[in-house]
Amino acid sequence: MLGLIISVLSLSLAEPQGRPIEGHWEGAMIINGSPLGLSMSITADGDGYVADPSISEWVWYALDPSPVTKTDTGIIIKDLYGGDAFLTLDPKYRQLIGTIENSGEPIKVHLKPVPPPPLPDWREEDVTFTSADGTVLSGTLTVPNSADPSAAIILLHGRGCGRRSLGEARVYAARGMAALTFDKRGAGKSAGDCQTATHTMTVADAEAAQRFLQQHRSIDRRRIGYRGTSAGAWTAQALAERAWSVRRLNKPAFLITWIGPATSIRDQQRQSARTYGEGVGAAEEQIALAEESVDLITGEDVSDPAVINRLIAIRDKAETEGWYGLMFGPDDLPKTAEDIPNLYLSKFRFDPERVLGKLAQTPYLAVFGEEDGIVPLSENTAALETAFAGSEDLKIVVLPGIGHSLEHGDTMVTLPNGQTYFKIDTVEPRYMTETILFLRREGLMPR
Repeated sequence: MLGLIISVLSLSLAEPQGRPIEGHWEGAMIINGSPLGLSMSITADGDGYVADPSISEWVWYALDPSPVTKTDTGIIIKDLYGGDAFLTLDPKYRQLIGTIENSGEPIKVHLKPVPPPPLPDWREEDVTFTSADGTVLSGTLTVPNSADPSAAIILLHGRGCGRRSLGEARVYAARGMAALTFDKRGAGKSAGDCQTATHTMTVADAEAAQRFLQQHRSIDRRRIGYRGTSAGAWTAQALAERAWSVRRLNKPAFLITWIGPATSIRDQQRQSARTYGEGVGAAEEQIALAEESVDLITGEDVSDPAVINRLIAIRDKAETEGWYGLMFGPDDLPKTAEDIPNLYLSKFRFDPERVLGKLAQTPYLAVFGEEDGIVPLSENTAALETAFAGSEDLKIVVLPGIGHSLEHGDTMVTLPNGQTYFKIDTVEPRYMTETILFLRREGLMPR
């Protein structure tokens, strides 16, 4: 019997049976000497193969599946992390070794075969719901497998045409909490026009998302809360305000904001003009013009031809001198009088001051970047601390080295002892870590 086992083992090592590249692989990419964890499932796809890679540090970003070509010595994975991966298969230990060839230095790759991961203890449902103006929004509801209705979180995007964030939703679901993430109107599979969407529309869309959740059989309607990123904080705050005035809309069980303002949209734009401008080295004249433009757009005379002409002149000056993109977004200033209704500050006006006081008894987590020039730290933490004075429900977390971003870029870091290492661009983990700890503390995340 022992001889038979040895013979079979030798055969399997020398001549792998079936399709040896199929299966689950774990390893890393080595970039300038630093590892970036990489996992990958390779499966048959017709006459070929397809790789489904993932990087655990990139909670919000998913890598697209890549076609795999089998070679005499291994495989080629098309367009993996910016280039084609040429990997050699070790016929004895079934490890994949090679490099990704891109425009820079080749990236080393080492993948090892491991048992397939457990099946997720949650399910995903493609869903649609209808906003107040009839716009149909499309999203994904990620629900834990549980006999009891679960708490839920609605993920609210910031400025722009954001799409659903499945990676983040799965983090919550894996820990026993449902998550609804959806494409903003006019983005992804949602109807409507993102470019002309207003604050009122955005809040109505979020309200439609909550109404949908309140009617879902797998959701505990009393334990629904919101997570808003950047301008999504205003959406979350305004939705909370709606919940106090609309009888059939449950009040939020919690609010979480990441790099999100606690001041009015007007004040944030004015504060960021100076804070951000000084941070990027803008001239005092440029900062002053940015502040002036905010005052003009949010003033009562914005329709006055003289005001419109002044705004157009500021844009012309900034573009001519080459600093428009430094201080303004594409829809911040008009090119013509017809642009006025579609300016960001024309479409988005909200002051959370009146609702923050009501939220003083609602669990609230606010995560800020210490170096954020768009949502300046001192003004926004002060607004929250004033509103929540005497309340233990507010938790503020400040992330050192972070600006108005969820991630920190590639950089070479020098340690206090003089040693250096290459820090790869990844999502700052404390956004997610602090959120998980907060939700567990509030009894909303069971796993």
